[in-house]
Amino acid sequence: MTLSTSTQKCETITSVTVLIPTFNRAGYIRECLTSILSQTVPPHQVIVIDDGSQDDTATILNEYKNSITILRQPNGGKASAVNFGLKHASGEYVWIFDDDDVALPDSIEKRLAVFDARPELGFVISGHYHGQDGADGSIVRGRLYEVPCHPEQEIFPRLMDGYYFTLQSILVKTSCYQDIGGLDEALLRSQDYDIMIRLAQRYPCAVLSEPTYIIRQHTGERGPASIRHSGFSRENIWLEYDRLIGHKIRANVELEEFLPRKVGSAVNGEFDRRSALLWRMSVMASKGMIGEMLDDLVMACGNGVEGVNGLSYVQRKICSGSIFHIYFLMELQKNPKQLLDRLHKIGRLKAGRDAIIGFARGFFWMARKGDAGAKLRLTRLLMGCRLLLAARPFFRNSASK
Repeated sequence: MTLSTSTQKCETITSVTVLIPTFNRAGYIRECLTSILSQTVPPHQVIVIDDGSQDDTATILNEYKNSITILRQPNGGKASAVNFGLKHASGEYVWIFDDDDVALPDSIEKRLAVFDARPELGFVISGHYHGQDGADGSIVRGRLYEVPCHPEQEIFPRLMDGYYFTLQSILVKTSCYQDIGGLDEALLRSQDYDIMIRLAQRYPCAVLSEPTYIIRQHTGERGPASIRHSGFSRENIWLEYDRLIGHKIRANVELEEFLPRKVGSAVNGEFDRRSALLWRMSVMASKGMIGEMLDDLVMACGNGVEGVNGLSYVQRKICSGSIFHIYFLMELQKNPKQLLDRLHKIGRLKAGRDAIIGFARGFFWMARKGDAGAKLRLTRLLMGCRLLLAARPFFRNSASK
């Protein structure tokens, strides 16, 4: 469900704590703080956690000492900084905000209006604008990013499959953060994604149609001191930590929770079980976990048992969509034989052949996309052909029966 607040106003007085962890952001923190302190509904409390900055961040923070609470700790990463700040949060709601982003003036007001209308919610999600540094270093608003409009009951399974909103985009009841224990400090990256998955698994939420902040896109350094990296290398760093999240999902999420339309209900029959396995397969692909992905595919296709029915149209589409994930493609490039060998083994099964067709169609579709270079498009086309060629004997045998 997507809500609009164009004619709504927050009718109740509600307290919001804004937490801003920061590390070496002297160039951005001033603009960030100004946007937070200029809200149409002011925050009750603004806590900035200086995570061991070594630049002029501390000097700039002191300019705001009468308006904010400043906490300092040795560098330990975003998760530890946020958890430190959560211990001092006194607001009914918490907004965790990045130190290089900029809030729109009515960010708090718009989301509180949704809570006012629907007090049962645990958190409210919004979209954002992309932004870049202008000539003077201040942010320049760019294109709009709208959060995909999934039904509310599908947000959790869709989120496991792909990181489609950000921690800055959610205003959360403080009690929810307290109940789930804050951010996982073992994750030096992707800790935002991990806690959003845990929140979405346990609490109802709604999507606000309007954007509430501008996310700054830049190639400067980011992350804690121990794994400081540039924007250009973020995918390789995040793959490592997203894979850890994938293992947590596999261990802690029940099979029925992967079904977008079956959240909270038991798997009903073989069709639902197969669909749930295929959705989990797609989630594993999204974390670059090709071995686990293929294990789920084999189970969905019948574990080698002859006579199992083929896949439905929707199930074949899940197979096609699972290969679109960037981490799957990164890992596939390292060892395409792993995928081809496992698919070859299930090719004698009707469901296995349907899955191969689904994967091949996915590669063919990507090969037609105009946003990829000629070499990459050719690579995708060839992979689709290799899949069909590997399964060709099984298609021939099936036709002769």
